[in-house]
Amino acid sequence: MKGPEAKAPSQSQESTTGVGLADVCIRRPVFATMLNVLLVVVGWFAFRELGVEQIPNVELPIITVSTTLRGASPEEIETGVTQPMEEIINTVEGIEELSSSSREGVSSITAQFFLERNRDLAAQDVRDKVNSILSRLPVGTETPIVDKFEVDATPVFSVAVSSPRDLKELTFLVDRRLKENLETVQDVGAIQLIGARVRAVQVAVDTDRLRQFGLDIGDVRKALIEKNVEIPGGRLQQSGREWVLRTLGRMESVTSFERLIIADPGGQPIYLGQVAKI
Repeated sequence: MKGPEAKAPSQSQESTTGVGLADVCIRRPVFATMLNVLLVVVGWFAFRELGVEQIPNVELPIITVSTTLRGASPEEIETGVTQPMEEIINTVEGIEELSSSSREGVSSITAQFFLERNRDLAAQDVRDKVNSILSRLPVGTETPIVDKFEVDATPVFSVAVSSPRDLKELTFLVDRRLKENLETVQDVGAIQLIGARVRAVQVAVDTDRLRQFGLDIGDVRKALIEKNVEIPGGRLQQSGREWVLRTLGRMESVTSFERLIIADPGGQPIYLGQVAKI
């Protein structure tokens, strides 16, 4: 007799708690309606306050390697710099796609890793591989720059400027009047001029004249590097004053380049203007 009497209240209790909320909503439809309206209103206000970035900061596992060898042709960059570096970078684990481009004096390699690959570790692995091949690169190659691709560093605004003026004059105007003003605008990170023409001195070497003097292009390059330079001269204290010294070794005119001595065999100086057109 005790078994059936003890079981009956348990079944009644389970039935009451199982349908309690549904029973209340059926008996009080207004309460059920307001409950659903409350959820909709709260969701609507939460959706309006939800932050959305048009350009979200996403860390993609993309590593770029840039190498500079001034004066080298695209063919020399391809065979001497790009191909050896591609071969060593390709041994890094987790690379999904590897691409490169070779331009005059510049080699660019882009390694895209799988999304699950840690970007910082991938960059370190690429940097280690690049450092192991530096001794095999041509003489004069600058240290490769290994960088991580930043989405928020991508240019978002471009301005094209054209004018009937000379390109050098247009470059000067854009740099002084447009670029400098835009750099002061709030939230502007950096401005890059593409296609600008800056002032430079061109040296067209006559190889036949070089050969007559028993010289080669390396002698010209060495003279330009060593003698067209300014070196700090230190500090000098005198009579309670401190003077900053510097050597004025930069060539400031075409005539100065023409008078540059590239060699002096037997005490007879050979000037750059004798073997090149400045």
